[in-house]
Amino acid sequence: MNYWFTGQQVAEAGDASGTGLLDVAARSWDSRLTALVDEHLLDKLPQLIGPNESIGRVKPEVAELLGLGPDVVVAPGSGDNAMSALGAGITRPGQLVISLGTSATLFGVSDKPIIDSTGAVCPFCNATGAWLPLICTLNCTVPAEEVIKAFGISHADATELAAAEPAGSAGVSFLPYLVGERTPNWPDSCGAIIGLRPGVQ
Repeated sequence: MNYWFTGQQVAEAGDASGTGLLDVAARSWDSRLTALVDEHLLDKLPQLIGPNESIGRVKPEVAELLGLGPDVVVAPGSGDNAMSALGAGITRPGQLVISLGTSATLFGVSDKPIIDSTGAVCPFCNATGAWLPLICTLNCTVPAEEVIKAFGISHADATELAAAEPAGSAGVSFLPYLVGERTPNWPDSCGAIIGLRPGVQ
């Protein structure tokens, strides 16, 4: 989109940190990682700019198409979660965002990079020059939607049934890994219902 607006091929660290090719601590492309893909890849990646830099002015033909003035400056933007944090006002350490959708994410701002050797915490950069450690699960609303669909009930019905169920569900658990899982990193996992015994329905 930035290229379409300005004709400039640039990127910023928030979006770039999702490629797996960024040295997140240094906020620069990692030559060792890019070389693992292709020895010429580093030369083909866009220049990285900082959060306070502008990409340039909107191209005249784009300005005309959109009804904009010729002096409109294009900001770098960032990745989806980095912009969600910014939009939610999460700019200081200690603040968190939880986003529940098809997948679920939990992220917050850090004044230093969080490098988790297990891979559970993704080390993203944020849109302000800080960092955005993030945890993501793939199965959030999809398992609930699958249950609703399987039993032919409404969301209101499902909510009423869940509210009436005693805590602990008589020891029955639904492991909702219907599309594998990212955290923990179980890409080949599948859903399961466990704890079934005689008399438990």
